Amino acid sequence: MGQNFLKNVKLLEKEADYAFLNKDDFVLEIGPGIGNLTEVLCRKAGKVFAIEKDTGFKEHMSLLENKFQNLEVVFGDATEINLPNCNKVVSNLPFNVALPLIFKILQKDYDVAVLICQERLARRICAGPGETGYSRISVSIQRLADTEVLKTIPGSAYEPKIDVSTAILRLRKTKPKFRAPSEEFFKRTLEYLFFRRNQKLSRVLSDLSCKKIPVEDKKISMLRPGEFGKISLYLKSKKIKIPKVTNEQKRKAQKYQKE
Repeated sequence: MGQNFLKNVKLLEKEADYAFLNKDDFVLEIGPGIGNLTEVLCRKAGKVFAIEKDTGFKEHMSLLENKFQNLEVVFGDATEINLPNCNKVVSNLPFNVALPLIFKILQKDYDVAVLICQERLARRICAGPGETGYSRISVSIQRLADTEVLKTIPGSAYEPKIDVSTAILRLRKTKPKFRAPSEEFFKRTLEYLFFRRNQKLSRVLSDLSCKKIPVEDKKISMLRPGEFGKISLYLKSKKIKIPKVTNEQKRKAQKYQKE
C-alpha cells in the first residue's frame, strides 16, 4: 500500500519517551505496519492496542502478539472503527488520513498523544496568530490541547526514502480553553472567517449584517484562538446565519493566491 517505515531505533525510542510511558499506561497505536514502533511501545507500556488497516501485515503482527502478552492487534480502518479508551496515543500516522485521525483522537479522553505526521501539518497545528500556516485547524486543535513540535525528521530517515520531512507532534489534552456555541457552528464560523483571512474583522462582520465587533478589530489572521470563540458565541446569539464556503470558492481563492 505504499507505506514508508521509520526504522531508526533511537528515533523510535525518543518518540516513545516523549509520551512519558510507564507500565501503568494503556497506549493506542494507529498504523503499526511492520511493528517497529509497536515493539518499543510493548517494552515500555502496560498495554498496547494497535489498529492496522493493511492485512498484509498479519504475519508481522501475529509474531509480535506471540512475543508480547500486553499487545492486542485489530485489523480495520481507524477512521471508521471506534477507538478504544486509552490514556496515551503514540503513532506514526498514515499521511493521507493524519488530520481526520488527529481530530478523532481529540474526541477521546486521553492524556498525551505523540504523533509523527508531515512537518507541514504539524507546523499548521502549532501555528499562532500571524504565523505561516495559522488556520482554522490551528484554532480548532489548540482549543482542545496544548500543542508542540518536538523534533523534525528528514525524509532520508525512512525506508523507502520520502520527499518530505516529518515531525514529532505532542498533544496534551486539556479541557476546552474557551466556549463555543456548538461544534458545528464553530467549525462553520472558522471556515468562513479564515476564507477571508486577510480582511479585517469589521469588514467580514459587516457583510454578515453584523455591526457590532465583539473583539478588537484586526485582520482575521491576527485573531487569537479565544477571540474566535467570542465571535462565534456573539454570532450565534444574534442568530446570524454563516454562509457555507463552497469548494468552487476555495478553488478560486487558491488560484488567485497562486497568481
